[in-house]
Amino acid sequence: MILIIVLSGKTYYIAEMAQTPLAGTSLRDLEYVEAVAELKHFSKAAARCNVSQPALSEQIQKLETRLGVTIFERGRRQVAVTPAGEKIVAQIGKVLGAARDLFALGAESDALSGGLQIGAIETLGPYYLPFLLRLLKEKMPGLEPHLSEGRTAALTEKLRRGMLDLIITAEPEEPGLGAQRLFF
Repeated sequence: MILIIVLSGKTYYIAEMAQTPLAGTSLRDLEYVEAVAELKHFSKAAARCNVSQPALSEQIQKLETRLGVTIFERGRRQVAVTPAGEKIVAQIGKVLGAARDLFALGAESDALSGGLQIGAIETLGPYYLPFLLRLLKEKMPGLEPHLSEGRTAALTEKLRRGMLDLIITAEPEEPGLGAQRLFF
């Protein structure tokens, strides 16, 4: 790609820029390199990455071609990172670390937090609430569940008035309320 700037009708040739090979590169490709560098073995790295060894090898070779660098010296029984590959592997570690940090931030910002008002009928609460509470504590530790029991009509009315966030009842769906069946 050639960089040309036009200012006030004058054209300035600045430089020829190499195209970046990012278009065909994924974080998964970088994870493959990271795994091979750590395990020093293509088959073990493929198993860790849940991909076939030929597919992993092909993606690494494509990345090496894009970068113009041989990352790994491949022997019959061993794999070694080349001196140029050491720099690449170090940079890949930084890129993947930054990507993992990015996804962790996303997970934190999407996590629900605060009070959650849960209502259940007396006959279902003892069976479903312990499971639900364990799951909420594990998956959404920022939530503070508050439990109440009652009859279906009263729980439904509290849900409609915003006093409850969700209810567990045995009744079928009611018009105007979203429902998810838990069992038959």
